[in-house]
Amino acid sequence: RTCSSCGRVWHVDFDPSSVPDQCDHCGGALFQREDDKPETIRRRLQVYAEQTAPVVGFYAEHGLLERIDATGTVDGVTARILSVLRRFDR
Repeated sequence: RTCSSCGRVWHVDFDPSSVPDQCDHCGGALFQREDDKPETIRRRLQVYAEQTAPVVGFYAEHGLLERIDATGTVDGVTARILSVLRRFDR
């Protein structure tokens, strides 16, 4: 949930506020963003399956897809991305 006053974000399961629907930081009212509702997430996943996944398959079939491990530090991930991009800099 997001605080309507200070903008702080609270996770319902992993970092909940101590008082339901109230921000522990400033006391503001908490709300659920439209893009965070289950029906929105379901639609987003449907659109991914219909429109994005086929594009990934197309590029993979043509040997143009590069997969990058995005775990780790920002610097580490950035280095891996730049390494891949350098291969295309001809």
